[in-house]
Amino acid sequence: MKRYFLSLLILIISFVSVSCVTTPRPSRVNVSVDPRAKEKIFKKVAIFPFRAPVELAGSSVADMFTTSILKTYKYRVIERSQIETILKEQELELTGITEIPVSIKVGQMLGADGVILGTIPEYGYKAVDTRQLLAVGLSIRLIDSTTGTVIWSITHSGLGSQSLSLSQHAQNLVEQVIPALVEAWKKAGDVLAVALPIPRVTYCQGGLTRVKIEWLADDRSLIEEYIILRSDSPEGRYRLISEIRNRGKGELTYEDKNLAYSSIYYYKVHSVSCDGLVSLNTPPLKATTAALPPPVKGLTARSGKIRAVPLFWDISSDPYVAGYIIYRSETSEGKFEEIGKVKGRKTTEYIDKGGRRRRLKDHITYYYQVAAYNANKDAGLNSTMVSATTKAPPSPVSHLVAKTGKAREILLKWETVDEPEIKGYIIYRSNSEDEPFKKIAEVEGKEGDKFIDRSSFRHKLLDGTTYYYLIRSINIGGVLSSDSKIVSGTTKAVPQAPLGLEATLGEVKQITLTWNPNPEPDIAEYRIYRGNSSSGRFGEIGKSGVDRLTYTDKGLSDGKQYYYKIRAVDQDGLKGKLSSPVRGMTRPQPAP
Repeated sequence: MKRYFLSLLILIISFVSVSCVTTPRPSRVNVSVDPRAKEKIFKKVAIFPFRAPVELAGSSVADMFTTSILKTYKYRVIERSQIETILKEQELELTGITEIPVSIKVGQMLGADGVILGTIPEYGYKAVDTRQLLAVGLSIRLIDSTTGTVIWSITHSGLGSQSLSLSQHAQNLVEQVIPALVEAWKKAGDVLAVALPIPRVTYCQGGLTRVKIEWLADDRSLIEEYIILRSDSPEGRYRLISEIRNRGKGELTYEDKNLAYSSIYYYKVHSVSCDGLVSLNTPPLKATTAALPPPVKGLTARSGKIRAVPLFWDISSDPYVAGYIIYRSETSEGKFEEIGKVKGRKTTEYIDKGGRRRRLKDHITYYYQVAAYNANKDAGLNSTMVSATTKAPPSPVSHLVAKTGKAREILLKWETVDEPEIKGYIIYRSNSEDEPFKKIAEVEGKEGDKFIDRSSFRHKLLDGTTYYYLIRSINIGGVLSSDSKIVSGTTKAVPQAPLGLEATLGEVKQITLTWNPNPEPDIAEYRIYRGNSSSGRFGEIGKSGVDRLTYTDKGLSDGKQYYYKIRAVDQDGLKGKLSSPVRGMTRPQPAP
């Protein structure tokens, strides 16, 4: 305790500032304080009646001094009645004790740490020039009841006008002595005032790297401020960490911040009077800061999701937890990287979908750990490791076939994929097995099992041409299956050029055409074309049904030759190839 107060007083001397109005130190007051005064706490003192030339003056001035020194709250003063009782028992005079051995004996009997003795060498009138002035002198000492050492002493005297009484003049001198004594205590480092109110602490609790202390404010006319000291152990060295101004009402608060996690700290709080004296401390206040968040418990990871892994864990029991950090690795022994955060202690799930730049892969096992973090954004230890495997890509379709023989279209049929995440199928086409396949269509719905590839403005199919196809199934996550097997289909060919076309020669104003039937079973008609030369332009002039393989071109000029071609058209409207041209000629007019 003695070492604590020695170090405390050294700190207080350099830190305590006083803003209350105090009486200036008067002149001609001689005060002496033993440099060792700060090494001992004088809790109780006995003030004996002062010895004076006038019997009642000693008791009166002692009472004045007692009243004044009580206002400093430096000591607790033993009641006059107790002193008188002991003095009577010891058959000592009540008019004053000046002998140190006697005073020490009486002080010990009273349980006092020190005794205050006083003498009044002057108490009356003194002629100065032609005037009679009041003359009062004071000599006061504090004696250590254990060692007999003089702790401090005061001598003071003064002359006063006869407008005052001797008692009033003595009172003025006493009121001049006390401020001088206070200043001497402070200069010597003897600033502990045991009668000052000790701060009434109502709350001391550790938090997140901080400790909060609350106490009731005292009267501002007495207490100017409070000082906070801290130590790492109850008996360790306490260091001054803060000064708090007294507001004079309600509760005062101090937060000691930036402390270590999960650490014990001890605090003491002192009041500081307007005179700059310091109270006894509060009992050591113990507070423990919060620990870093504990490891997250109950972490699980769900497998079988499309390029995603849902994570779940238990709510942290730590009230300081502000959220959770998620870490991922692609190997159980690899480096875990932070992939996301969730806010809120009660948020206990997270879906890892990868990121825009790096999405999760299909059918890959990922490893996870989760750590809670607090309001300081400091994370605790990681949880145990869990793993989950993403869903494999969807299966490709099976039994894909292509039906041919249709005009400018190919029908594809397949067996659907029996997986719940399937959302459709994508059709690809190529002109060769070795050339790149291009997407041409998408069939929506898991149950879609066919597609007709028709010629269109964008995707024009050629007649009698073979095309190659493959299909990929796609799931709701946009993941494609591997390629199905490649199948091919050929569009319907156009009819062949008709054979056996012949044209007559010598008919009057007409030419008759005949030809052989086409081998295709679905021929709908034949179309006839005529031109003026075998290599010139041919225009359509008529049609003929499949049951009539002849056509007569009438109304022609006499003696003129014409050239003809024909083509077959099937029931799908496919126009066959043109036949080779033939020549026909009408009969010329008779010679004149």
